[in-house]
Amino acid sequence: MKRTTFFIFLLTTTPSLLFASQELLQDRSLESNTTSYWTEVNLSSFAIVNQAAGKVHSGLYSAKITDTKSSGYIYQQINVTPGYWYCASGWFYDNDPNGYGAVKIDWLDESGSSVGSDTSEYSTDYSTWQYLTTHIVQAPADAEACKVKAYVKVTASTTTLYVDDFSFTISEGKGEIVEEVKVIKIKDSPFYPYEDLKPHNCLIIYNVPDSTIKTLKVFDINGREVRTLLNRDTSVNGKGSFYWNGRDDDGNVLPVGVYIVYIEAEEANGRRVAHGSASVIIGRRLKR
Repeated sequence: MKRTTFFIFLLTTTPSLLFASQELLQDRSLESNTTSYWTEVNLSSFAIVNQAAGKVHSGLYSAKITDTKSSGYIYQQINVTPGYWYCASGWFYDNDPNGYGAVKIDWLDESGSSVGSDTSEYSTDYSTWQYLTTHIVQAPADAEACKVKAYVKVTASTTTLYVDDFSFTISEGKGEIVEEVKVIKIKDSPFYPYEDLKPHNCLIIYNVPDSTIKTLKVFDINGREVRTLLNRDTSVNGKGSFYWNGRDDDGNVLPVGVYIVYIEAEEANGRRVAHGSASVIIGRRLKR
């Protein structure tokens, strides 16, 4: 393990694009206990369930979607304004190795034909809720409407996912800068890698410019590097997420405490174009 001299710097935050937003979906959290607000396409089943019958992220209900075909989805169709900024997101419970889910925006022109799409990262097989988002995207110049989808892809046999707490928002103006979208964000803190409480993993979401070289690392409170999640990654997409299980690079569960997750993105010439950090807590049940 090596030490870094940048720990004080890691505690700073980096502002980025800001947008004030307005929610556009109806019954986005499924609390009507009905499927009537959502249209189902190519699914084997689509049902509203409570905690006793399935998994619920918040409130009393969620949607259980099952597919035995290639792919299917539920959606709401929303009118949009060309050139304005939108963001779609939702929570997925995907503890099924036979498929995965995603949030998707299909942009439509006046005739209903597709003029493009934006898709979140895909869900992974974990026994905890996962937050998926398209991040903030701009409606195409010829878009008049869109379908906001909870999308399911089958990879083998049958897959079942639970989805809840969707959102589809529009900014208050064309390209206005009002509400923060962070370079890096942590879901599920504290988390419990000793598996005496849930969740056992934390979700790290990042958003840096596309086509940059990305480095994502975890440091302890003394500035010691304990885990490298991305090491000069050159994939084109600047948006992504990782589940961290609280282990170091040697596979050992780290002690209880505060850790700093840091991302840096640079161009091929070495010029840094984005950086950010967020804290996360590893916890453990108190012994009585």
